[in-house]
Order: sequence, then structure tokens, then C-alpha cells
Amino acid sequence: MLSGDGNTGNTVNLISSLQSGTMADNNNEGHDGATIDQIASFTTAVLPQRPNVVLLHAGTNDMNLPLDPTTAPDHLGNLIDQIIAACPDALILVAQIISSGSATTQQNIIQYNAAIPELVAARQANGSHVMIVDMFSQLFYPSDYTDDLHPNDQGYSIMGDAWYRAIAYANAELGWLNAPVASEGSGHLVSCSRPPTWLPQGQIANGAGLGAKMYPDIVCVPM
Repeated sequence: MLSGDGNTGNTVNLISSLQSGTMADNNNEGHDGATIDQIASFTTAVLPQRPNVVLLHAGTNDMNLPLDPTTAPDHLGNLIDQIIAACPDALILVAQIISSGSATTQQNIIQYNAAIPELVAARQANGSHVMIVDMFSQLFYPSDYTDDLHPNDQGYSIMGDAWYRAIAYANAELGWLNAPVASEGSGHLVSCSRPPTWLPQGQIANGAGLGAKMYPDIVCVPM
């Protein structure tokens, strides 16, 4: 969702175990059809790289299959805790997931999203930099979707704006955006941030840029 913006001097490096799309930096951890528990199993490939921003939009497939929607919030909480344990200094943005064109899936999503604020508040109370991002209210129009579950490029751009606003608020108002630490075994900093001035980069528009530089290096992993 985010990539480097040459206009503001911010260095953004998406890190992941996957690459897809035509963006210059097309790393992502978006596993097609993955449930929350499956996502958790994939994090061992990317969290050792020590991202300092984690974008977590998880649960859509649990709601759509559906496996057991009533226990999905517990699985999400476990995944958040797994990320906190691996990257205790990271800003973790947890999305209330986007809506669905399927009435049954939509009802599951509404109930699931309602449980997320309590999960996030509990982690905040323990001192972790976990923040909720309301994606559900961002995408309402069929023109933002390719099907009942997945956004199109326009929808992803809207989501990117929402992620950015959360990052900017966490940095400016909460002081939760820390400079990245060295990734395990690398000995160097890899590098997410800024208000979006989206630049066409192929599959989805990307970029960022408002005001002074937040940090010289920022690491972001979209999941």
C-alpha cells in the first residue's frame, strides 16, 4: 500500500516474503485466501526483518468461509501478540476489515469488527503501540471493489490514505513511530510514512508526502 516518495525525502521500504503487482517495491505479506491463523504461520518469514510499522488487515477469509467467526477475534488477538513479541517497538495498525457484498459475510464482519476495539485497547493498556484503523467505513461503493471481497486500485488507494492518516496521527499525536532497529542477521536498517500524494506506479497508486520528514528510515510490512 505504501512506497517511497521522492518529493519529501522519506525512505520507505516494504518488506515481506512475497512480491506481486507492478509497483517498483511490490513486497507484501498478502496471502490469497489466508485465514488469521494461516497469516500467523507466515509471519516467521518477515517479522525477523524488524518492521517498525505493521499494517494488519486480517479476518476477511475467516468471515467469508466461514470457519468459526465467533472465535476469530481470539485468533486475531493471538496474532497481534505474536507481532508484539517479535517487534515490541513497532507501531501495529489493526484494521476493522472492509465490508463485503455478501449479506452473510457482511453480518459476520460487523460482529467481528465490533470485537476489535477491546482487543486493541487491552494491548494499549499493556504499553504496546497498537492502534485501530476503521477500514469498514472507508469502502462502501461497488465502484471500489472488484468482487464481493476485494478492492480494486481505487479501493486500495482509499485504504492507503486511511493507513497513512493513522501513521501520521500515531507519530504526531502519540509519539509511537520509532526509528527502525537492525533486522535480525542484517546489521543494517531497512526501511514507512507521510501524508499521501499518490504517484502512479502501476498496479496501485502509491507514494506519500506532507511536511517534514518523520524519520530517515522506516520499515513497513503490509499484511
